[in-house]
Amino acid sequence: MLDLQTDYEKDSCHTCRLNWDGKETWEHLDGKLDMKEKIVGSLQRRLNHTARWCKVFHSSFEFSHYEFEEAEGATLQDLKVYTFKLELQSNGNISLLIQQSDRNSIFDSVGDFFHIIIESMNDAVVVTNAPDLSEGGPKIIFANELFANMSGYGQTELVGYSPKILQGPETSSASNRRIRQALEGWSPIVEQVTNYRKDGSTFSVELNITPVKDKTGWYSHWVSVQRDISARLAYLEMIRQRDMVMDSSLVGCWSFDLERDMLRMDTKVARMHGLSDVPTVTIEHWLNTIHQADRQEVRFKLIRAITAEADLNVEYQINSDESSQPRWIRCKATSFSEKKSIQRCISGICFDVSQERLNAIELEKHRQISQQNAKLASLGELAAGVGHEINNPLSVIVSIIDLIGLKQSQNLGEEVFTASHLEQLKEASHRIERIVDGLRGVSSVARKSEELKPIDMVLASKNTLNMLSDLYSKEGIDVTYRVSASDQKCMIMADAAGVQQILINLMNNAKDAVEFTTSKSISVTFKQTKVKCTLIVEDSGEGMSEDVQARIFEPFMTTKSVGKGTGLGLAMTKTVVESFGGQISCKSALGKGTIFQCDFPRHIGYANTDEKTIAVPPHQNKHVLLVDDDVAVGRSLTALLSALGCKITTAQNGADALNKMDQTQFDLILTDLKMPVLDGVELLEILDNNEHWRSIPKYAITGEVISHGDDSIRVINQHTNGIVNKPIRLNDIIAILEKC
Repeated sequence: MLDLQTDYEKDSCHTCRLNWDGKETWEHLDGKLDMKEKIVGSLQRRLNHTARWCKVFHSSFEFSHYEFEEAEGATLQDLKVYTFKLELQSNGNISLLIQQSDRNSIFDSVGDFFHIIIESMNDAVVVTNAPDLSEGGPKIIFANELFANMSGYGQTELVGYSPKILQGPETSSASNRRIRQALEGWSPIVEQVTNYRKDGSTFSVELNITPVKDKTGWYSHWVSVQRDISARLAYLEMIRQRDMVMDSSLVGCWSFDLERDMLRMDTKVARMHGLSDVPTVTIEHWLNTIHQADRQEVRFKLIRAITAEADLNVEYQINSDESSQPRWIRCKATSFSEKKSIQRCISGICFDVSQERLNAIELEKHRQISQQNAKLASLGELAAGVGHEINNPLSVIVSIIDLIGLKQSQNLGEEVFTASHLEQLKEASHRIERIVDGLRGVSSVARKSEELKPIDMVLASKNTLNMLSDLYSKEGIDVTYRVSASDQKCMIMADAAGVQQILINLMNNAKDAVEFTTSKSISVTFKQTKVKCTLIVEDSGEGMSEDVQARIFEPFMTTKSVGKGTGLGLAMTKTVVESFGGQISCKSALGKGTIFQCDFPRHIGYANTDEKTIAVPPHQNKHVLLVDDDVAVGRSLTALLSALGCKITTAQNGADALNKMDQTQFDLILTDLKMPVLDGVELLEILDNNEHWRSIPKYAITGEVISHGDDSIRVINQHTNGIVNKPIRLNDIIAILEKC
């Protein structure tokens, strides 16, 4: 029971006593402190609520009430604290004693202990009263020192102000709306808001606002525990920006725990490997997602990283469906030891380089197309001269054939067709054969390069050089060919098409260089030392300045007039030379011509041997099956083979040949490749797959240019003893018969 009388008598000037009528009003009994007019609104509702509680529980209750001056801003001196003491009287009425207090903090009534606890907290604490929002809302009645430091206001400076004093333009209206809804419903709320310090700077806080009930069940205060989360939000923003960068750069993170054999990865890495967001997998599970062609290399490099021999840096292809685009991943990682552990861990990143790879593949395709166009351009420069060159000997042949026809039709004497005419026919035929041999080599240039193998650079260049010499001579260009006896065989690791391309490009370049000079000469020299083989092409042209020489091997660099040349010839030549392990250099001076020198590593292991001269022995009783759909070729070869003592059976195509194979045993088969019904390639496969016919020597004869890069050449080499190019010479036939 509260001692109301004692307090009343102590200071009657600052007290008053009222009586509750049991309804909604309070009657002033005595005292100089006039409070009746102030008992309205939420204060009146609280008093009525508390009075009813006292009657129900036959008890007394005391609480504090705060009033602030409604000026520009209350100060601690403007704060008025009243103590309301309610007591149940013996007659059943409720007596209310109101006393104005000199306390300036709510903690004055609970002692220093709780004050110390509040001030020792690591969070800012703000306490407000709890009036209706319609009465101006909560006012701060206490703030601990940490909140004062956080906001820049003094502890007492904030008393009497609404917490809204801390709000500003960047304070979220949505957050304010949610806080108001919680206050209206007397509900706790956790919210993040942006507040303003006294100096106008912003800081972010997480508010935990809770309503406080007294023991009567009345909400008397709001307590807000606040934590400055500016640093945390800055860190989260940094993480967000990092994640944005990671997302935009297609980068994912992973780590490998060796002790547990577990690979932990983020969502991005899992998706890269087609693992459907699986967070952890075993190392074998991960390796099985890698294409088989790359798996062993990745495993080896991972082991090196685990043993700290080297950081992991590897690129590999991921297994994918045939219908989907291939994907490549680049993986980089480093290993380290965790504290107090001898086990090593590996952490790293993966990023999708599929587009980079696809772009590189596309770029390589365009590069190959450009090179192919450059090759075709260089061949195109030969085309005009070839037509004229081949027509000259052809005119001789046609004229003499007409002469023979005229002799027969007019019964002219023997003196009309003499031995000199026969020599002219032979010479014209040899000239055409020489051109065809040159074109056979040149045509292979426009095809894909073969695998590198030991070849004789001099021999590979011979036919091409002869053809170019003949063509250039028509333009008044003197081509000199120099090779010593000891340099007759220059063995290098290369392919014939590449060597011919180098020679064509350098000679075409030399031809253009001497176009406007009076002395038009080109020299081609082959020589070798113990370690290298060298090709030198020198011209007597106008030469080049040092600036031009410095850029001469750059793609699309050309000094020729518009429409003449692609600017790719020398760049492509440099690429081919370097692909053979060689180097190309240029020496030139204005008015003194130009020298291009190509040095290749010499291939050791081939001795220089002289070619054997083939004798003409008799070959009686050898039965030859000749398969060719060209009747004229068949007749000429039949006559040649018959003259050598062979028995000949002819067939028009592969099917016809198989029928005759069933009826007769043959010692040798010569077959053309391009024929109707069943061509030569198919025939050779059938014959070689038959155990009765497999041992018979078989040779392919063709007038076409076949590159070693063609698929058909592999089949021909597998199922024949060799290839003979048309026109077939006597020595070719004798060499074949010698081997049968």
